[in-house]
Amino acid sequence: MVLLVVLRDGLVLRLAKHIRSELARAAGFPAFVPACIAQVEALAETFSGKRSETAARDAVNGRPVQNRDALQNPECLDAIRPSGHHGGWRQATTG
Repeated sequence: MVLLVVLRDGLVLRLAKHIRSELARAAGFPAFVPACIAQVEALAETFSGKRSETAARDAVNGRPVQNRDALQNPECLDAIRPSGHHGGWRQATTG
């Protein structure tokens, strides 16, 4: 499982270890702890402003995004899509 995180401009993700421990504590089950926490510039949103989990999931898994035309910012999917070295992710595996 991948957790995509969008931070305010100028901030860098440094709390991946804390996020993992809090998710494990709150869920009480290790299956809810992401294997990868990655910082991205933006998440896909529809024209009505709703985030598209389906589009993000397809992009993360390298599958074609079916609802690309329904998104106001489909270009953000290019950074989410893995291409060699985690696409456009700033991966935070520690900290």
